[in-house]
Amino acid sequence: MNKKAYEIMSRVAVTVDVKTSIEKVSNLLLENNISCIPVVSPEGVIEGIVSWRDILKFYLKNHQ
Repeated sequence: MNKKAYEIMSRVAVTVDVKTSIEKVSNLLLENNISCIPVVSPEGVIEGIVSWRDILKFYLKNHQ
């Protein structure tokens, strides 16, 4: 297979601001049926990615 990333990527990127709550991130993941979401700075620079695994680890660590 010789496909390029741009040929299979999602055209509409869902992102969150660095100050977005974990609850809001969780809702966006559910609403958009996605498994991870890029976190961007106010300047639009990608600072990282939050995944379902990250959220699960956070809740398991902080709610025991």
